[in-house]
Parts: sequence; C-alpha cells; structure tokens
Amino acid sequence: MNNPLLTQDLLPKFDHVRIEHMETAIDQILSENRMKIATLAQQDDPTWETLAQRCRRWTTT
Repeated sequence: MNNPLLTQDLLPKFDHVRIEHMETAIDQILSENRMKIATLAQQDDPTWETLAQRCRRWTTT
C-alpha cells in the first residue's frame, strides 16, 4: 500500500489519505524516532553536537 502520509513531500496529498493510512504512518514514524532516541541515549559522554544538533538535523532533512 502506498501511504501518502509517508512521502517526503512538504505536505501530503490530502485527497489520497485514507483512515487506514494513519495507524501505519504513526507506527512507522514512532518506531523510527524510538530507534534514533535509543542511539542517542547510548552515548557515554553526550555533547551539544551529538545530541541537540543531531536532533535538529533530523527535523530539517
């Protein structure tokens, strides 16, 4: 199933979104972000660059 909520477009094509897309999109996005957070949490000596700046890059890519 092609999920319009998971595209890299600035905004999804709302006329293509169906209710069944929502749960799978939310599950996938939460899973991806949990993995990113787990990676950050494993750092022994976190710094601004390895935490905050990395999180900022995630939101701008």
